[in-house]
Amino acid sequence: MRSKSRPVPDPAALLRLCQERHRSFICAGQVVVLEAAMARLEWSINDLAKASGVSRQMLKSILALEKFPTADRLERLAIALGMQLHELDEAALKVCHQHRLL
Repeated sequence: MRSKSRPVPDPAALLRLCQERHRSFICAGQVVVLEAAMARLEWSINDLAKASGVSRQMLKSILALEKFPTADRLERLAIALGMQLHELDEAALKVCHQHRLL
């Protein structure tokens, strides 16, 4: 599925978005992990949407921190990227701690 990949967003910028949108900081960590996994695989949003069964529009909203993903959607995204949900969450927490988001 090699398509044009997206740059991984800056965690500090995601923190500001979380604050502006009244989201949990873990969302910023999840987005960083999802984007990094997509970059590693050289996947676009379309690639991840096809692999996970999550719509492109929903995926765009999740990555832009406009919508909070359900556990089911997060699990489908994680599995499509070769992770389990708990691995995605652990990696997201690690990102948050590394960037002092929590």
